[in-house]
Amino acid sequence: MREKWFLRKQSRPHLWVQGVFLLLIICVFTTPALAHRVLVFAYTEGDTIHTESKFVPSTPVKQGKVQVLDAKSDKVLLTGETDDKGKFSGKIPPEVAAQKIDLKIVVEASMGHRGEFLLKAR
Repeated sequence: MREKWFLRKQSRPHLWVQGVFLLLIICVFTTPALAHRVLVFAYTEGDTIHTESKFVPSTPVKQGKVQVLDAKSDKVLLTGETDDKGKFSGKIPPEVAAQKIDLKIVVEASMGHRGEFLLKAR
């Protein structure tokens, strides 16, 4: 009986090494995924909304699809496309501006990359 206990005790460090190795592999393969996250920033000037979009760390989102939505109902209020600098500007419909609602800006870039920004009403 003592021999079996001795064998089990020896295999534990082996499992620990496998666990650390698996954790390192997971970290190595998940880090590059953050490199293509889309950052979106938006602000208003009067009745015009301005957005700037870029991939991490600083490549602009070119020809990205932009949607401005009502944050509560997800109703599309405005659509457009970013320019070569990752910028988009559009007029907010007067009835929406009068209601002072929160806006959700969604930017869809190539290969399924997507970013969102919530613009609170003032």
